[in-house]
Amino acid sequence: MTKQSLGQPAVLSLSLLSFLCAPATAQVSFTDVTSTYSMQTVYAGTHLGGGAAWTDLDEDGDWDLVVACGQGCAFILFRNQGGAGFTREAFLPSVASGEEAKTVVFCDLDEDGDPDMVCSSRPGRVRVLWGEPDGYREDPDWGWDVTQTSALYGVALADYDRDGDLDMYVGDHGGKNLLFRNDGGGQWVNRAAELEVTDSLGLAFQTVWFDYDNDGDQDIYVANDKAANTGHPNALFRNDGDGTFTDVSVESGANLVGELMGIGVGDYNNDGFLDFYTTNTPFPAGGLPGNLLGRNNGDGTFTEVASAAGVSTYEICWGANFFDADHDGDLDLFVAAMDLDDTNRLYLNNGDGTFSDGTIGSGLEDLDRSFGSTVADYDGDGDLDLYVTNSTGTSRLYRNDTATGNWLKIRLRGTDSNRDAIGARATAIDGQRLQIRELRAGISYLCMDAPELHFGFGGATMVDSLEIRWPSGQVQTLTDVPVNQTLTLVEPLTTELATALAGNVGTGEGAPVDVLFVNGSAGDAYRELTITRGDSFALQLDSPAAPAQARYVLYLGQALPRTSTLVALPSDLGSMVFATPLAGGMPFAILNTLGYENRLGASSRNVPPAPFVATRQSGISDGMNLVLQGLIEDPRSSSIHGLSITNTVVVHIR
Repeated sequence: MTKQSLGQPAVLSLSLLSFLCAPATAQVSFTDVTSTYSMQTVYAGTHLGGGAAWTDLDEDGDWDLVVACGQGCAFILFRNQGGAGFTREAFLPSVASGEEAKTVVFCDLDEDGDPDMVCSSRPGRVRVLWGEPDGYREDPDWGWDVTQTSALYGVALADYDRDGDLDMYVGDHGGKNLLFRNDGGGQWVNRAAELEVTDSLGLAFQTVWFDYDNDGDQDIYVANDKAANTGHPNALFRNDGDGTFTDVSVESGANLVGELMGIGVGDYNNDGFLDFYTTNTPFPAGGLPGNLLGRNNGDGTFTEVASAAGVSTYEICWGANFFDADHDGDLDLFVAAMDLDDTNRLYLNNGDGTFSDGTIGSGLEDLDRSFGSTVADYDGDGDLDLYVTNSTGTSRLYRNDTATGNWLKIRLRGTDSNRDAIGARATAIDGQRLQIRELRAGISYLCMDAPELHFGFGGATMVDSLEIRWPSGQVQTLTDVPVNQTLTLVEPLTTELATALAGNVGTGEGAPVDVLFVNGSAGDAYRELTITRGDSFALQLDSPAAPAQARYVLYLGQALPRTSTLVALPSDLGSMVFATPLAGGMPFAILNTLGYENRLGASSRNVPPAPFVATRQSGISDGMNLVLQGLIEDPRSSSIHGLSITNTVVVHIR
């Protein structure tokens, strides 16, 4: 393929008065709660800052924060106390003297239900800590020989080959970038050279995966420093969908030249294609001045439009985050600045492809040296809060107090896809407005946002259509979704998997026709019933031999499944009925644990579980389907992505 440039970038205005000419009245309001929660910490390093990541370490439903410390110290864990504050703990791994922690990312790499930790450092090293029931364990024999003499900065994860587990791309600031394919069972292979994605001449800071061409797989973008000196600008590697990549940096127009460092990704103009923002220095030698915005043209190319959009920012900048700070239905932009005489910036989206500088009065003004930035709804009030890592003063947590507009949050759990559903895309339509979000691990500069998808909808009270495109390629569609709630969605079974699981499911001897007994042993799978509306019926699941962990999930919906919000029950609770309808009359789905393994390792494997009984409630309407899926979770098993699906029952209500 002939490679060609898409034309010259827009001429950039160099006015230093742009900040002073910003609107005097801020449209958003953030409050610095760092001191309130005793979260003061300064990055103790000399090499260009460190990162932070939000994750739910204790699986209590709120976001905890892990922060890179710098040199010769432990990472810091701020454990969320239900949105009311944080407790501070030293968190392994400690960083050796002379080694400086950089990226922090959390994902379930071994599909056992616990978030595992990935961290990079300078001099170059990548470390992985496996989440265990009683803490975290670093495996010295994990098989990743990635020690480098240079510096490993940005780490990003995605399932590039769509085999159901997460792979890793690592940026090397002075050497060859690394692409580790996850082969399962703790086996990883560096395929960067084979797939020609080493970007060996670049000085990589941040790396990110995103689907720029809307073909359903994850592509790689790399921010390269000092491109005029190395002759190697930013790089874009297109995923060809067959396990290979093509370097499309030049023909796509993504080969921007500067001293580029951080990356933000989002569809800022709501045209259904993801754009990128990359941070820079004010006047890089031989490169474009100021931060750069790559607008996706929807045909595989980008046009640089930062100046025209009003987001050039002539400062030394690092982190960047697209998020809807004011819930008006378009993405705003936060930028972390390092200059001591310049503040961090918040750009508010005008809804017409341009932004206004809303920094003054927003509460985000900060003259410290800022590097990483990451967003999460830590207090559960529906809007996104912001954490910024600093190296001259304390890093800061900002609570979003804007309190305007409606919202929707979505948490995803993969079954056929990777368990964290990294790479999933949500498309929301309300009226004539279309918005997209993608779930990613590794963004901004050395950071990771909380792994949930967030939308703002202004005054709209209902989402007309919400489509989830799972990393496996499955598409799940919900309609008429009420706003101001958090949806937890579990990936439905593929037709192929349901067919493969078909087995001997039947009614119990002597049982009435409106009760279906399902034997919970291996091999039982799929059964359909049709019940006339007005009849009473029950489903009973009886497993004679409890696995280490058995969870049975009910779905209710027009499609299979429509939605699910999982509610944990005590392991000794044998039956229950639908309760607590969602807004709009949609009942919660139920999760019942039959047999369990506690966090200390004492197993109830040999304790027979009680039967599961679900009874129809009046909230079920004509044409809906009730789905009972049996899921066995056993971290020691080699089942599909940690899940063995033992049975599925579909009840059609007419």
